[in-house]
Amino acid sequence: MIRYFTEDHDTPADKDRKRFAEGIELVQNKQYEEAHAYFTLLVNRYPKSAVAYLYRGICNYYLSNYYSALYDFTHSSAYDNTLWECFLYKGLSHLELEETDQAFLELDKAVWHSRSENANVLRFRGEARYRLKQFDSARMDWEQAAQLGDENAAYYLQTHFGKPIQLRK
Repeated sequence: MIRYFTEDHDTPADKDRKRFAEGIELVQNKQYEEAHAYFTLLVNRYPKSAVAYLYRGICNYYLSNYYSALYDFTHSSAYDNTLWECFLYKGLSHLELEETDQAFLELDKAVWHSRSENANVLRFRGEARYRLKQFDSARMDWEQAAQLGDENAAYYLQTHFGKPIQLRK
């Protein structure tokens, strides 16, 4: 019993997030070129790090290098297929490339891995569904996102369905 409490319970992704905090901060500060260089070094040093590929992919996404981003997200999910952010950005990259069917599949995985608790993920899956003319499903995603406080989803509901939504505070 005592052994359980003394053992390290961090996942490899948790450990990498701590180890790569400097680069993650660059991404959070929108310094994508510097962060890209940082994570390129880490990908070379830790070629099986899902987190290093994830964050380099995020940099590529924001630098509009969508095919490079997809490459990185594919590698990231091959090493750890539980990172919902990977599926979110992979789906967004496909949306940017107007590959809506593939975007929906990736965004659906992001919703599943985020346990339907992330408003952004729900909103973007709703956008993919709307582009696929799955209007009822898009409306349900946007309603769920709006219930989680997403103002953009509430705007989409009003714009596309004429349905005002009271946001939860």
